[in-house]
Amino acid sequence: MSDVNVREALETYAGAASAPPPGLLERVEAGYHRRRRRRRTGGAAIAVVLVAVTLGAAIGAWPVRRAVPDQTVGQPGLQLPASFDKVPPMASVWPQAVIEEPPVTSPLGRPARTVGRLDADHLLVEDRVSFYAYDQRARTFRVLVTGFGGNDPANEVLITPHWLVWQVRNHGEDFFSVYRAPVTGGERQLVIKVRTSYLLARDWYATDDAVFWSARTGGVTRVSLSDGSMTTPAAFQRLGTHGTAWAELTGRPAGRSSGTVSLLLRHLVTGEQRTITALPDTVSLRCVPTFCLGRTDADRSSASSASSASSASSVSAGAKPEGGRWFVQQLDGSGRRALPPMPDRESAQLVTTDAGGLILVTTARGEQVVVNPVTGRWGSTRTASGFGPSCANYSPPALRWGGDKPPVNCRTGQGTRLMLFADAG
Repeated sequence: MSDVNVREALETYAGAASAPPPGLLERVEAGYHRRRRRRRTGGAAIAVVLVAVTLGAAIGAWPVRRAVPDQTVGQPGLQLPASFDKVPPMASVWPQAVIEEPPVTSPLGRPARTVGRLDADHLLVEDRVSFYAYDQRARTFRVLVTGFGGNDPANEVLITPHWLVWQVRNHGEDFFSVYRAPVTGGERQLVIKVRTSYLLARDWYATDDAVFWSARTGGVTRVSLSDGSMTTPAAFQRLGTHGTAWAELTGRPAGRSSGTVSLLLRHLVTGEQRTITALPDTVSLRCVPTFCLGRTDADRSSASSASSASSASSVSAGAKPEGGRWFVQQLDGSGRRALPPMPDRESAQLVTTDAGGLILVTTARGEQVVVNPVTGRWGSTRTASGFGPSCANYSPPALRWGGDKPPVNCRTGQGTRLMLFADAG
């Protein structure tokens, strides 16, 4: 709690206090003078107790009179690898997130796409005709839903504790429909037909009760899965979704005409809000509830970035200051840590997950390194055979690498491995 908040709180409580008993100040002062020579310390303690008792009477029921002022909760420092040269294999870091051999074809002989994980042993798979539960141990399929409700593939497929939710349209049409079906399998149920372009509905998120998406121009749409009612909550009219439970408000960096920074995050269900601070040298900043990934000017290195790079034990000694162009920080702007130096042809991007987020770094060698700066875990797609990633930005967030053919619509040959970012905490 800051000094300003403390002073504001005390002034509020004092103002609301009832009048003190007659002569209280005189009695306190007289007592103080009688004992100041032989009990100076004790007299000071009595005065503090009297003030505390008076304020306690003024406060009354704390939660009713006033909410607790905002406080910054201390978090462990963010962690980054010393370099991207010796990063452990991804499968050894996230064995539950990496799928060694995802199904390539369905029982109908059609190309299969892994959509997500149903549980520890089963994947959700679709082949443009049906949804299947795929048993990774037995390598068998079980049909969950046949027919998606349109003649195009199912899009924006979401898994909630009890439902499968998806968007579908007829080929050539702009408007779309939303369907759901029990996650254990059963008949599909039409939730709503939306008479607007599917291009205006992106970055979907769903719970058992509702599905959310946002338009490219901003604003969150909420659709009830029980009755199909569609609303645009007032608190989210300027925000956008990004595939998780948190909506985001973005804007320009202070004093700049270009670039994008996150300004705040708001929970779609609870309404909880987390504000974000972008430091003056920031040209871009994207945040998840647990950290932010940002970048500074290409031709300058901030003092804070250089200081963080030199003081953080997780960053290699002797790292060049310009390596601090990419950095991570806490939402309030504290704890900035520079990513290891990267040539210009390398890049970093933020991948949002239900648990928070990950950093996806593409190196000059063509490999991709996934970093969780909160837990300090990181892993690389590089393998002994030299295969690099074959497909990124898969929806839902996933990454495929390996195989013996170039990617075609994110499908590769046998031997391909798939990583579901949602499971990479």
